[in-house]
Amino acid sequence: MMNTTAYRSLAWAVAFLAWVTLVYVAIILGSSQTPAQAQYGGGVPTTKEDCQNNGWTTFHNPDGSPMFNNQGDCLSFVVTHGKNEPGQNVPK
Repeated sequence: MMNTTAYRSLAWAVAFLAWVTLVYVAIILGSSQTPAQAQYGGGVPTTKEDCQNNGWTTFHNPDGSPMFNNQGDCLSFVVTHGKNEPGQNVPK
């Protein structure tokens, strides 16, 4: 039978392993980029909400020019996961 000290040590070990796992997952997930993010410098919309309420105007190409012509252009980019080139509305 384990005493109280052994239970506490086990609880701390389990908590520490859970914390390490969460940190590892956060690092792995945080470092991944979609192909569109890599191509356009990371600042691309990923949800429809990113394009709404003039959000589409906040995205720019690496050269500083606006990425999208309008909200529909931005939404098309999000829905096709970056396959519709910004400003083109023509799938790759």
